[in-house]
Amino acid sequence: MRGATWKQLAAEGASVWLDGSVRPPAGPGGAAPGGPGRAPAPRSAEELVAGGWVTGLVLGPEALTDSVGSPSQRALLRDLASLEVTPQGAVRRLSAHRAREACDLLGRVYEETGGLDGYVSVDLPVWSPADPAVLLAEARTLWWLVDRPNLLVRIPATEAGLAAIVGCLADGIGVDVAPLVTVESYRRVLDAFDDGLERARAAGRRLDRIAALTSFAVRKVDTEVDARLAALPGTNSAALRGRTGPALARVVYRLREEHLDRARWRSLAAAGARPHRLAWLACGTPPEQPAGSGGRYLGALLAEGVVHVLPADLLAGLEEEVPLFGDMLSGRFVSAQRDLEGLVAAGVPLAEVTDELGVRYPADFARAWSRLLAATTAGLRPAEG
Repeated sequence: MRGATWKQLAAEGASVWLDGSVRPPAGPGGAAPGGPGRAPAPRSAEELVAGGWVTGLVLGPEALTDSVGSPSQRALLRDLASLEVTPQGAVRRLSAHRAREACDLLGRVYEETGGLDGYVSVDLPVWSPADPAVLLAEARTLWWLVDRPNLLVRIPATEAGLAAIVGCLADGIGVDVAPLVTVESYRRVLDAFDDGLERARAAGRRLDRIAALTSFAVRKVDTEVDARLAALPGTNSAALRGRTGPALARVVYRLREEHLDRARWRSLAAAGARPHRLAWLACGTPPEQPAGSGGRYLGALLAEGVVHVLPADLLAGLEEEVPLFGDMLSGRFVSAQRDLEGLVAAGVPLAEVTDELGVRYPADFARAWSRLLAATTAGLRPAEG
């Protein structure tokens, strides 16, 4: 049964999704975390979903790499090796296999919420990240292989990615755009959403069955900004630490509200389109605070309809009884702008930080896919001896 924090989040219309591993680590001595007098935290995907702890999953290349050694995946790799499937082809099938299992696990949540929740977001491979036609083909292939309505295809907000997003939505394929770190990229994504949904409407598709999500790496931005603030000599930067992520989230939330008030969106909504949701990646704990303080940062990003995406360690360490104070994003645009301006005054322009992350993220992502491809290639080889 969920703790108080989860009940408050549900009351505010927010969701918690699990990022990556589906088995949170146990506490000291093998006991599940939670503390005296608290129900132990669930320790399997089935328990996490059945207990209402999470209502969505994100499967990236790291989670897929971790699963390659499981008995079911090893058996699948043996069959694929017999069919002389290439490593890239095997990765596609393994990804689809894991995604379909996860979609089935969350199918009841998807049905009970009328398609508002219960999604599984799966990254696309990066074999040709600059070619929109290849990205769209990969997205369509994953959609066909998984064949579940609660799948979201995860696509980066690059130029090629934006074109693929439009194509996916036009085809009725749900998308998760990630990871975003700038307001400017979010504006481009909003235009892509409208373009894709307008094409879907022109094709006669049911817009109420097309889901869209945008995922912001707010904690990563905070981590990078705070490291730079700490390195500045002779400045009193303590008051600015841990504030950049929430400020960025509040600016983005304001843009979302403005977008939903435009005539273009109102026309799509009248045809059945649902507003896209905002997700905050790894938002459990501010970088300068200890692990037990996770709920306070989560509360700073709370508003109706948002998704909090947590890895297993943050999910397991989140306090169950942390006071949440309702919507902390709406009506806070002015104070958010003031916080961001304070960074510039302190000598840390946010654009420099996000530009660096924009270079680092694709490189990190490519390395993660390389590790998955290497593990899959090894699994396709016949056992020695």
